[in-house]
Amino acid sequence: MKKRQRYIVISLHRSGSSLLSALLQNSLNNKWSAKDSDAFNISGYNESEELIKLNDSVFKEQGLNWFNQLNELSVSVKKTIENDYQELIINLKDESVLKDPRTLNVLAKLNFLDLDVKFILIRRDPADVFRSIKRRNGFEDRVIHAYIEQSLIDQKIICERYSPVEVDYLDLLDENKSRDFFVSTLGINYQPLADLSFVNKRKIYLSQIRQSFINDIRGFNFSKITKKRIINRMNRYYYLIKSIIS
Repeated sequence: MKKRQRYIVISLHRSGSSLLSALLQNSLNNKWSAKDSDAFNISGYNESEELIKLNDSVFKEQGLNWFNQLNELSVSVKKTIENDYQELIINLKDESVLKDPRTLNVLAKLNFLDLDVKFILIRRDPADVFRSIKRRNGFEDRVIHAYIEQSLIDQKIICERYSPVEVDYLDLLDENKSRDFFVSTLGINYQPLADLSFVNKRKIYLSQIRQSFINDIRGFNFSKITKKRIINRMNRYYYLIKSIIS
């Protein structure tokens, strides 16, 4: 009987985890409900809603955003999250794919978990990660540096604990190298993704940015509006649009 295989894709943010997750799902012909695309990720996030909620609970418990450094978890919280991870993996269907970049940071704060999954780690040059986050989000340099520094520490912990299969981000962008990784390393029949032309992608990006901006305005809590919040939000759109038209 074929051993059931499930996958967890781990990486820093802006390192191709959405791409690899989409390629895995496409090649395994395994579709599931995932977070839709938006102005900030036109190809879709390809993230499991269950995993998102689980990781959300960790960050929200500490009042943090994804780019903040997680503090050590209390014994009770750690035990709860460990049990939730175990239950999530046990209930996964065969050939399922889990992905949420925050998993790298969360798992590093937990004890070793004997999870029946194959970990796949995407490595990307930290300098390229920095530029990508800066271009898309416009965060201060110190914030991005702190996130990358801690995530690289967490990545080392994950590698020592789970011995993940590794792939380079640039290899995922090369169809021949990506195919070789799938066939030779993962033993999966590679199925490339249908792609859009650059011109069409740019049109869709700009259209979704406009809709996202409208939704932001509609959902704004004007009783809590501050000059800083407005500036931060506008900076986010500025960097995003700049990255598309440049």
